[in-house]
Amino acid sequence: MNVVAVLRSVWRTLTQRARAERALDDEVRAYVELLSAEYERAGLAPNDARRRALVETGGIEQVKEVTRDVWLGSGVANGARELRFALRSLRNAPVFSLVAIAILAIGIGGATAIFTVIKGSLLQPLPGVARPSELVSLEPTKGDALLYDFSYLDYRALRDETRSLSGLAGYDGTSMRLEDRWGARASAWVSYVTGNFFSVLGATPSMGRLLEPADEATGSPVVVLAYDFWQTRYGGDPRVVGATVDLAGHPVTVVGVAQPRFIGAMLMHPMQVWIPLTALSGMANAPGLLDDHAGT
Repeated sequence: MNVVAVLRSVWRTLTQRARAERALDDEVRAYVELLSAEYERAGLAPNDARRRALVETGGIEQVKEVTRDVWLGSGVANGARELRFALRSLRNAPVFSLVAIAILAIGIGGATAIFTVIKGSLLQPLPGVARPSELVSLEPTKGDALLYDFSYLDYRALRDETRSLSGLAGYDGTSMRLEDRWGARASAWVSYVTGNFFSVLGATPSMGRLLEPADEATGSPVVVLAYDFWQTRYGGDPRVVGATVDLAGHPVTVVGVAQPRFIGAMLMHPMQVWIPLTALSGMANAPGLLDDHAGT
């Protein structure tokens, strides 16, 4: 059967349903009558002949139902009938309709949000990272509880003692007020990181340099800007590198700009500024990072 014939058959099923039903009924009943006549000629009484014909065919309505199931376009027609019935039911019960719609909206929205988080945190690789498939994330636990933050001392102990990882970096993020001589005064997403953060991720600078272990060791008040942040906030002005800006009320020096597309280690929260976590004193509330061991 070619495509045109299929489409014609579907169209007839959808638009000429009543005529098709009458033709089907006439055909099935005619067949039953012919079969009954044969049994009468074979010597059965009329009632017995008709009953045997119905038994042999499976019944008029049953044959019609089986035939309808194989009609092209019957699925669309049945779906349309079910939809009309559902709409009539919802119209007759408006309160129930509102509750049902609200539940559906919440369910669809929740499923979409969960998938977005899973896609962002588990399925998509970090942009601008040298070998994203080799990255793993360590989360501290105590019993069955997730502690969320390593202390700085715990991080250093893990970094110095690990043998199964080529490198171990620490990071977290927050929002801070940033002001500069260009007149910009707005909040920025700031990630406080260990000095080896960029080297562990395999990132490279677009301008200047990135943070180094020496910056962590001395608590240097220096920062690195994200490439997009540098472009949108400073118009790609190269004079920003080496300039002093005010971060949460403290002067810091911009030492470099990260490569394009690099957003840090949090895919769901692209960072705009990176600073050594040891330079945080008095700048932000970063619980646990510079405290004693967290007892993990």
